[in-house]
Formats: sequence, structure tokens, C-alpha cells
Amino acid sequence: STSMVEYSEGISGSDYTQRTTEDKALTTSHLVIISDLTPNQPYHIRVVSTDKGNHLSSSPDHTVIPGDVPKSALQIILQTFTRLFGWMGV
Repeated sequence: STSMVEYSEGISGSDYTQRTTEDKALTTSHLVIISDLTPNQPYHIRVVSTDKGNHLSSSPDHTVIPGDVPKSALQIILQTFTRLFGWMGV
């Protein structure tokens, strides 16, 4: 089936004000990246797919709270050391 995610700010709801571009490739393994989410802001999302018979289906509504995305490998390493050892002040 195809891959698309609909989402809005907030912890729940039935209105989805934003959506990703639909990946029309028919697959059973889906990966959708949403790049414009605000860290620590709750969103409610659902997955929407259409199969080869043109049958539309969607997942139940789920709540996600995205975190900050590290900008570099060094930042990931420093954040890991800080979590593990509690030092370095990152």
C-alpha cells in the first residue's frame, strides 16, 4: 500500500491540518519522515494508506512528542556521555 501521515498539533482530535506527501510506491514496509515538527510539542497523527485495489485505510489516532534532533555525530556522542556520566554540561 501507499504511505502518508496526517497530523496536527495537540494530543488528540479528528482534524488533521497537515500531511506528508503521499509515497505512491506500493510496499509492505513503510517509512515516512516528518521534518517540520516542533520539538517537545505534542502532535496527534495517523497513517493513511491505499492498497492496489484503491481501498483507503487509516490507523487510529496516536499522540507523539518529538525530541530535539542532534545536528552532528559529535553532538550525539556528547549527549550520550552526558546522559551516561552526568558531566560535560551539554
